[in-house]
Amino acid sequence: MIYYTTKVSSIKSPVKDVKLIGIAMTQTDEFDFLPGQYINLRVVIDGIEVERQYSICDIGHNEITIGVKRVKSGIMSNYLVDNLKLGDELEISGPDGRFIVEPKHEQRKSYLFLAAGIGITPIYKMIKVLLEQEPKSEIYLLYSNKSENDIVFKAEFDAWQAEYQDQLHVIYTLTNNVNRSFFGLLKTKNNTWTGKTGRINTSFIKENYPSLTSNLNKEVYICGPTEFNIDLEKIMLDLGIPHKQIHKEFFHVENKSVESNGKAHTNAKLTFTLDGVTKTIDVRSKEKLLEAMLRHGVNAPHSCSSGACASCVCKIISGKVSMDIDLALDEDEIKDGYILACQSRPLSTEIEIKYN
Repeated sequence: MIYYTTKVSSIKSPVKDVKLIGIAMTQTDEFDFLPGQYINLRVVIDGIEVERQYSICDIGHNEITIGVKRVKSGIMSNYLVDNLKLGDELEISGPDGRFIVEPKHEQRKSYLFLAAGIGITPIYKMIKVLLEQEPKSEIYLLYSNKSENDIVFKAEFDAWQAEYQDQLHVIYTLTNNVNRSFFGLLKTKNNTWTGKTGRINTSFIKENYPSLTSNLNKEVYICGPTEFNIDLEKIMLDLGIPHKQIHKEFFHVENKSVESNGKAHTNAKLTFTLDGVTKTIDVRSKEKLLEAMLRHGVNAPHSCSSGACASCVCKIISGKVSMDIDLALDEDEIKDGYILACQSRPLSTEIEIKYN
């Protein structure tokens, strides 16, 4: 993975604990970006190199913009929200990611976007491009936040809805519609909010997505915390949307270690082909393939290391592994032998994988 150094060119704070960070780009015309993708961001914090992924929410002639929300105990997010200044240097790589739209001017589809909180950042750009480049399609956005003050890009969505009123339909819902006072200890209902309240569930989707039963080809995009994505994917499957038409991007994935999963892991020899070069290294029992490659100084592709982004996807040629977590691959990809190196532990003494 190749990183290059750039600088912070702008910082905005649309809502509390969220920063929109502009990153200077000298050649954005050559920045091979598809709406919905992310960049890998690397900074040194207190002497420790930290890497995270952030969705690109907009791109201009000389700047890309990412959205960052403070996460409790999040080393990177707290650093970016509290300490980042104009002119600071950042290391980035990418873009990457398979959570994308590819607009076609003559195409007519029904797009349903389901977002929670800062999960709106990739969807913002996706909707913007669809409005500009796929005028025959309809777009529904069901956007959940805790409170009205947490809604990112509300002014932009409201303006687009007025301009593209026959094409774009935005429905906000609040899950914690209260005002706080006395240092947050007392709560009262926010009587100024006249929109929807409650979580996005089956009845909410049926009520607010009338095209559910239409004959239009549908594409569903889900972006939010892990539980939100998993629950809504199941709901959409139950509502009859085929698996291949449901796309997910995970935010705030808990990187929990699963030591055994009941599997008999073993020491192994791993043969891998990367960038046309084939090498063999040892993998320790219960060690993940990516961990082993990094331990041996291999610059193997990776990003989130939590089974969500698919940056580390590779194909197993021989041998057996078990995956702790898989939030990125679909059933067909698994049947075809694809695995996530960041989540795969050896079950056989010899394993061969190949990167595309």
